[in-house]
Amino acid sequence: QFARERLDQSDDTDRWRRAHAQYYASWAHDAGYGLTGPDDVLWLARVRVELDNFRAAVGWSLDRDDPEEQELGLRILASLVEGRNARDMGLGALTAQAVPVAEASRPELRAPVLTVAANYAWNQGRVERARNLAHTAMRDGIIATTVNPFAPYQAAATFEMTAGNHARALEIADGARAGLDAVDNLYAQSFVLGGIAMYEAMAGRIDDARADAERAVELARRSGNRNILSNAHHATAWAIQ
Repeated sequence: QFARERLDQSDDTDRWRRAHAQYYASWAHDAGYGLTGPDDVLWLARVRVELDNFRAAVGWSLDRDDPEEQELGLRILASLVEGRNARDMGLGALTAQAVPVAEASRPELRAPVLTVAANYAWNQGRVERARNLAHTAMRDGIIATTVNPFAPYQAAATFEMTAGNHARALEIADGARAGLDAVDNLYAQSFVLGGIAMYEAMAGRIDDARADAERAVELARRSGNRNILSNAHHATAWAIQ
């Protein structure tokens, strides 16, 4: 707080805040892919150390009127919003704040940011809001250049499944499955297959659930990512239960 006050007295605050946001937008990009790779545990520890810096950079960015400066915050959020990590790191509220800016941004930023905003709304019990955000996130289809191209589909299917709309959930999941082999991302492939396996198990499609869970485990092992391997084993438990 003392340092911030002294910086404000210099009338040069925004130049340094912009440099800070630019640095963390680049750092977050590396961290996002690190969290989905074989060194995910190490990267998660690194990200947790930097959380205050991320929040400060995103908060400053979203308060700006310049689209280029706003995009710096979106880049940070889009890199770090993968699945449970975003919820664990408390980025959901910032992502919800970013929705108006994200809706007008390019697809590779819009889709991941709106996906976590959808999960944040769902966790608050705002189901219709969550559905709308997830479907907007799916508007441009599967975007291979995002950290997890299937995250919007997983979110939308989860919302429908928990609402009891099994047929619609599986329809959404099958839409993601159709693009599975077109995405060269072992983490994302295991992620979506693990989700599909759980939905299939809940809907009584046991043989399909077991087959998809087994493939999710195999892909997760190849990725070396511990987080997604635990997710695949969770799906397997649903399938054999």
